[in-house]
Amino acid sequence: MVADYFPDQRIFKDIHPDEAIAIGAGLMAQNAGELTVADVIALDLGTEVWGGGMTVILPRFSKVPSSAEKVFTTTVDFQTRISVMVYEGTDPVAKNNRFWGRLLMTGIQPALAGFPKIAVTYEYDHFGILKVSAKDLATDSTVETSINLNVPNGS
Repeated sequence: MVADYFPDQRIFKDIHPDEAIAIGAGLMAQNAGELTVADVIALDLGTEVWGGGMTVILPRFSKVPSSAEKVFTTTVDFQTRISVMVYEGTDPVAKNNRFWGRLLMTGIQPALAGFPKIAVTYEYDHFGILKVSAKDLATDSTVETSINLNVPNGS
């Protein structure tokens, strides 16, 4: 089959397919000139929001290490706690993505829905550790956790 495309070339059948790919990659790199390789986040990292959607905090293809922050608010009058549900994936519906863990913030000052402001920060490092923190901007109260995205259960 390959010989049909390259009639004037001798076809080598004694080379391992993986070795052929490695040799080809080496030749391409040799001819590429200056090449920069960067580690990136493979999938979106986000949190579940009211209604079951996922808000992306760290988008996929972000360079590693990376960090981002988004400000959220309460959805119910006099709400005193929030749960930051951590997901990884590209689906806009949170439950269709991989669930990694949860961060619970309590002690939010009771107020009408929409008034408390909670800054949620995701920090992803070179070791695959995602540090998630939530900070009440009115009181500076902060909670945080770390999730190892290299292991199946995240611990």
